[in-house]
Amino acid sequence: MLVVDRLRGELKYKYARPYPIYQREEREGFCMYYMIHASDHPAASSLMVRAYDRVLKPKEEFQMAFANFEELIRATDEVDLPAR
Repeated sequence: MLVVDRLRGELKYKYARPYPIYQREEREGFCMYYMIHASDHPAASSLMVRAYDRVLKPKEEFQMAFANFEELIRATDEVDLPAR
């Protein structure tokens, strides 16, 4: 992809990757555009992949994961944590 190549070549970004953005109803078909993530930080790419994958998950999976997270928070609130 030309823009990604230019980000790496001309602007010297260590990491540059395109992420297709799909029309919500037709996730498997129509790509509306590409979001390009560029960074020099080694953790940035893995964080972006995780965030992108999370967005692509069906809404039901996200709601279930969020409910599990809320349960974990409630359980943690009930435990006396040592002071720092």
